[in-house]
Amino acid sequence: RDRYWHPVKPTLDSIVEFHRDLVLLDAVKTVTIRNNRIRCDHGWDIDLDDGSSNYHIYNNLLLNGGLKLREGCYRKVENNIIINNSFHPHVWFRNSGDTFVRNIVSTGYFPILMPDVWGKEIDYNIFPDSIALKKSQTAGRDHHSVYSRLVFKDPSNGDYQIIENSESSRIGF
Repeated sequence: RDRYWHPVKPTLDSIVEFHRDLVLLDAVKTVTIRNNRIRCDHGWDIDLDDGSSNYHIYNNLLLNGGLKLREGCYRKVENNIIINNSFHPHVWFRNSGDTFVRNIVSTGYFPILMPDVWGKEIDYNIFPDSIALKKSQTAGRDHHSVYSRLVFKDPSNGDYQIIENSESSRIGF
């Protein structure tokens, strides 16, 4: 846990709102997680929890557990493929500065105790169906996101390269 983290949520919210400089006290330089193939069968593939802040997560293939961001700030998540799961935003701060853009998810998002506004930007993502996309758009996110049936090169042999289509190109993936 980062040192500003506090187990009482209202206290933690107050710390982040009024002492924003503490968020970057331990995370002075951006931590980068990129170009990985990750699979976790008993939790999240990437799990940033309890104040983890100042991350750039991109170009990863997450094969089972999805991606969870909880109680942190300044996390930029882009250009990831999330197979068999999705994005798990949990208990964010109102002013987190987080972004989740140009990602591919296999299901709709799984939020827990989220504020009305989710970070800085949640958009330009690819959903598996119109229902998941509409649910996010109705909640005020993903205005430029699309849904598309994705075709991977050879998933049965672990090759998840995308066979490019107009939808993935349109969002800049």
